[in-house]
Amino acid sequence: MLRIFTDLNHYNPNERGYLTDILRPFVPKNRFAEFGIDDDIIKLVETIEESDICLLPMDWHFYIKTNQTNIAEKFIRKAQNENKKIIVSVRGDYYTSLPNYDNIIDMYYSAYQSKSHDKTFPLPVIIRDPLSLLELDTINLRVFNKLPSIGFCGQSDPNLIISSIKMAILAWKNIKYYSNLSKYYPGPLIPPTYMRKKVLDILDNRDRVQTKFIRRDRYQGGKSKNEVSLKRLRKEFYQNIKNTDYTLCIRGGGNFSARFYETLALGRIPIFINTDCILPFNSEIDWKKHLVWIEYDEIFDIETKINNFHHSFTEQSFQQLQKENRILWEKYFKFSGFFRQFAFYIKKELNIKSISVC
Repeated sequence: MLRIFTDLNHYNPNERGYLTDILRPFVPKNRFAEFGIDDDIIKLVETIEESDICLLPMDWHFYIKTNQTNIAEKFIRKAQNENKKIIVSVRGDYYTSLPNYDNIIDMYYSAYQSKSHDKTFPLPVIIRDPLSLLELDTINLRVFNKLPSIGFCGQSDPNLIISSIKMAILAWKNIKYYSNLSKYYPGPLIPPTYMRKKVLDILDNRDRVQTKFIRRDRYQGGKSKNEVSLKRLRKEFYQNIKNTDYTLCIRGGGNFSARFYETLALGRIPIFINTDCILPFNSEIDWKKHLVWIEYDEIFDIETKINNFHHSFTEQSFQQLQKENRILWEKYFKFSGFFRQFAFYIKKELNIKSISVC
């Protein structure tokens, strides 16, 4: 069992969206059964002395938003004075630097390889199982076809005018960041929605792949966010993944892709465009066995790389990879799996050997 000390006096129920993922089964009450986890993996302890590690309970963006970084740093120093490591999460699209304390293990959604160190943990996006929305009990296996089919459903720029406007906005945000007028790094000057358009256009103009792209001008199609329309859009999104062999996964506003995890959950194969990313559990998972890995400067060779990967399979091995990708999601990225793997990762970092992983 991993013993964690935190300070729930920081918790604001009106800002629950900023609560660190690991605490969701504990706060405001224990809900282990609802989250599908065992109660012998992580325990919250009453005193810092009996803990293995400390945890800042709210996301770092919460402390910036509420002008409470001084409270957060006080807790970090308390852990440091007790020779305890402390986990600090930074979720959301924007990267922001954390204060310079050597006891921090930083956990980022929008992690950049070039800005990271050996104590940076890239956070996966935890999603609900898409099989439930599609009313399926298990993944449908795709048969092997000579022509690989590639899906994408999402936002991309309709034209260069829109891309140019977004580039100007990103340039201004970068100026503010590097002038210390903003704490948030907005990413490179090339808009992610332009990156998507560029890769989609390349694939649409190649004849050795079959493309099934649904391009949207705005996020979630710009539809009003009522429950019926959102459910229909999500179902269309998941059907696009399910009905193709591969799905293009390229960053959005943050340097990560939720679509990446949705693709694995549906037993499909991501085409991962690397934009200075770090993938979670990369010391445990041989990622290049599970996906098509494309560096961004290789996108003009994307058709060849996809076909080289695709034609390395037989019918049997192609379907086996689909099964393995679903298992990978269940083991590492479904909430119950992530909860256990996270505890194992922290125990390994702290050289504690008393936990086993299924």
